Amino acid sequence: DQKMRIDIIGYLKILTKDADEKIRNNAEWALKRLAQCSGNRNEIEKGGYVIMYDKKGD
Repeated sequence: DQKMRIDIIGYLKILTKDADEKIRNNAEWALKRLAQCSGNRNEIEKGGYVIMYDKKGD
């Protein structure tokens, strides 16, 4: 459901700024996986959020 998608993605974006590196890394990993779906990617990129990929295309 759309509201759940927005809530989860918003929460993960907040977690990417957490003080704990492990939490930040896990949130970024989850957002990268969710971004494989164009609908999710559009929601993730709202507000100027940029999905960072490493050299391996992660």
